[in-house]
Amino acid sequence: MDEGARFQKKIEPPNPSGWNDQWQKMQLFDNLIYNVDRNRGNILINKDWEIILIDHSRSFRPWDRLMDPKSVTRFSRSFLKGIGRLNENNLKEKTAKYLSNDQRKGVLKRRDFDSGSGQESGRRAR
Repeated sequence: MDEGARFQKKIEPPNPSGWNDQWQKMQLFDNLIYNVDRNRGNILINKDWEIILIDHSRSFRPWDRLMDPKSVTRFSRSFLKGIGRLNENNLKEKTAKYLSNDQRKGVLKRRDFDSGSGQESGRRAR
């Protein structure tokens, strides 16, 4: 099922806290890759209520700011640790066939905004 069907049928997730955690990860990811086309039709939900994100065709803009900083309200320590390991070399190694230099620079600039203590924008690590 996709998020549109879930929403329309008013189906509640069995674990609201886990659902909210996944939703926050999606918000972070979409801000990092600057996905301007996230909608209910490209958020799939599997039988275990895990979110599967599809359609990133309008992502990876070269801009240096987050798309929606207010949506990034919390993130895990493991996220901070992982994103701290993202650098120009390993990003280029994994995306050279797909992203331009400007697109990679945009990701790294947005990574720098997100990888701090989280205090700049009032976000908190949990």
